[in-house]
Amino acid sequence: MDQPNDPVAERARQRVGVTLKDKWTLDDLVGVGGMAAVYSATHRNGMRVAVKMLHTELSVDPEVRSRFLREGYLANKVDHPGAVAVLDDETADDGAVFLVMELLEGETLAHRFERKARTLLIEEVLLIADKVLDILAAAHDKHIVHRDIKPDNIFLTLAGGVKVLDFGIARLREMSPHLSPPKTSSTRSGSTMGTPAYMAPEQARARWDEVDGRTDLWSVGATMFKLLTGRVVHVADTINEQLLAAMTKPAPPLGTLVPTVPIPVLEVVDKSLQYVKEDRWPDARAMQRAIRDAYQAITGVAPTSVRLAFDDNEAVAHADTVVLSKMPTSLTAAHDSADFPKKPASRQWSKIAWILTLCGVGIGGYSYLSQRNAAGVDAPFGELDGGAPAVNAVEFANPFASPDPSPSAGSPVPDPPGLSRVETPPLEPETVDPAEATSAQTEPPVPPATSADDVAPPAPRPTPAPAPVRTAPPPPPKPVTAATHKPAAPAPRPAVRRPPPPPPPAPRPFRRP
Repeated sequence: MDQPNDPVAERARQRVGVTLKDKWTLDDLVGVGGMAAVYSATHRNGMRVAVKMLHTELSVDPEVRSRFLREGYLANKVDHPGAVAVLDDETADDGAVFLVMELLEGETLAHRFERKARTLLIEEVLLIADKVLDILAAAHDKHIVHRDIKPDNIFLTLAGGVKVLDFGIARLREMSPHLSPPKTSSTRSGSTMGTPAYMAPEQARARWDEVDGRTDLWSVGATMFKLLTGRVVHVADTINEQLLAAMTKPAPPLGTLVPTVPIPVLEVVDKSLQYVKEDRWPDARAMQRAIRDAYQAITGVAPTSVRLAFDDNEAVAHADTVVLSKMPTSLTAAHDSADFPKKPASRQWSKIAWILTLCGVGIGGYSYLSQRNAAGVDAPFGELDGGAPAVNAVEFANPFASPDPSPSAGSPVPDPPGLSRVETPPLEPETVDPAEATSAQTEPPVPPATSADDVAPPAPRPTPAPAPVRTAPPPPPKPVTAATHKPAAPAPRPAVRRPPPPPPPAPRPFRRP
């Protein structure tokens, strides 16, 4: 805009109060740009309008003059409420041409950004971008490319509407490279080809045959980038360095600068700022749908049902300090990834050790019970594995079991496990003379010998048979009620019986010496 001691701005201020063509009285100077000055004016019938007047030094060029008037009507061809309507065009008495347009009440997006301490809500940025893309979609349908979308050319009205300014001016600036360079750097950037901070790579390289609607989408993404981060896409010390960066360098990812921006918003902005034109959104409608989906994912409502507020009573929050609702961001995604420290490995190994220990105990118990069931319930504990008796085996006696009957004298006694029987040869029968047998019957009995060898051992006492055990009949079952019901006691463990002891040796027959 105008600067102190600027001759162009000074000449523009001198026009205040002048009546153009006896119809339009210039009331106040609104602003001064690289090509024209804008005034608020009043028609003689009282209608309030805006007058945009081309600078005198540019009005003398017939090509610039004709293109200014022709490009001014492109806004009418857009046929959208967001495009500023052009009401009339005339030439002043000093030869300067001017356009009469509708007067807007509000502020530019750049002014709003600075007025709110360079902090805008993410929902507000999405609402503004949605309305701008709706206007650009209508313009692109008419084969009109704006080529200079930036916060200074986006106007926010008091009624909550959004207007896009300077339709077609970028095309005029590109086609007039022979003009003498203006005084200020901002004017130079605007009068030649656009604004380097918001220029797509193909526009910065002056590839005008490649400039199309996707060039405007890059500028919309650069505008959102500025509103969310507070800086332009390519930071440089001079205009030429910034222009060189726009030609050669890709845009940095938004998440690296503001990690708290929701991921749907990051995807919209990063895709629109792709260096290769084919990698961007295919058209303004596609980008608008993505912005509406992101807005609805964050707020839960569609942006078409929300009006952009202009007052200062709403809460102000910066994008790098506020996370809306519970939407995932690049920061939360990084927190869930391996970039952040995990739990100590010692705790994990201790849990694994406990689990392996429990598994080993369970497997051992299952294997033991399987072998025990296969061997039989009465098998001693020590004979499960190899058949050998266990050392210090414990005998569990069942007090309720009846005693085992002893084996009879004639029944064979089984050998205990682990012991072998030693067989002795049978004794040969002796032949007795009948005369000696007769005399032996008549002779008195001979007293027993007193020698230890001749003493016969006493005969074994026969083991009495065990008396039968009588058991009383079981009592009738008692009715089970909720009060008397008790859980059944566990069944007693079956008694483990040792093998019976070997029988005493058989008495040796008495032999007379």
